[in-house]
Amino acid sequence: MGKKKEKGNWLLFLKYLSKNCTLIKGGWLCDESIDSIANTLFQIEKEREEIFERGINAKNYVKERLTWSMVAQQWIVNVSETLNVRG
Repeated sequence: MGKKKEKGNWLLFLKYLSKNCTLIKGGWLCDESIDSIANTLFQIEKEREEIFERGINAKNYVKERLTWSMVAQQWIVNVSETLNVRG
């Protein structure tokens, strides 16, 4: 598998995780820019009481939802959506 294809696969998986991270309040999301990372860290600092709660949410999500079968099913959905968009 080529590096370009591997990167695309990881991006699909990260898209899936980031969407669910937001839905379950299992962490904080930002893009790769320095400003976005800094702003997110400042936000986390202001919301320190949420760190433990979001950690528990993330742990429970992984425990309940990230079986290999579920990851594979979601992978198929993501790939199908991507192929339909590029179509």
